[in-house]
Amino acid sequence: MNGNSRRIPSPPYASQRSYGASALEWCYTAAGYFDLYLHGEQKPWDYAAGCLILEEAGGHMCGIGQDDYWAGLPWQRSVIASLDQALFIQWWDWVRAQL
Repeated sequence: MNGNSRRIPSPPYASQRSYGASALEWCYTAAGYFDLYLHGEQKPWDYAAGCLILEEAGGHMCGIGQDDYWAGLPWQRSVIASLDQALFIQWWDWVRAQL
């Protein structure tokens, strides 16, 4: 995203949680504890280990603004990720429609 903060008027979720450690949230997604992981502007220490774990678990991910998660500069990455491919695609479609 371009740094502009936008609020989505009617998100398709009931609540939002942050457990304080992005790497742990990636791992919870890889383990199937979280259905979806949606996060913006992570630093390498936030995503590197957890992203690898999700990839090894067969998960799916992309950036909010690009299909290739690894494209672009490493210092600030957003993510849409899920272990389940169908759910990943649904959210990918929804998030991209909001941009």
